[in-house]
Amino acid sequence: MTKLTEDQIKHMVSRFLGWSLPEDFRPDGGIIFSHTSGGHTNKPTGTNLFDGGQAQAMVLHMAAGMPEDRYFIGADCSGHTYLVPMSKRQQWYEWADIPEEDERAWEVPDFAKRIDGGRLTFAAPRIEP
Repeated sequence: MTKLTEDQIKHMVSRFLGWSLPEDFRPDGGIIFSHTSGGHTNKPTGTNLFDGGQAQAMVLHMAAGMPEDRYFIGADCSGHTYLVPMSKRQQWYEWADIPEEDERAWEVPDFAKRIDGGRLTFAAPRIEP
């Protein structure tokens, strides 16, 4: 399972429980929801569906098996550095091999994020061979 921190899980549970359900919310299974009560409109939230423990179980279920985003740092022929998704590695190297004078080299692929001079932070970094 993808490793979520306890704080991340708590944050997701809290956000879900405070989320206002859409106006066209129509639960199945015979559940009836009245949009009005005593002359005012009720605004249902996630707490109408689950309590905190149930919402936490749902968050953990959703996170199980979630693919990790892996990135590497690549450089273009001008020496600019980029954060590039591992899933785009082949496309990156094909683009990076285009000679600098070729106009195709002037358009950086949209999946690459330039990081020259930027501050990078990492959670659970790994060095791969």
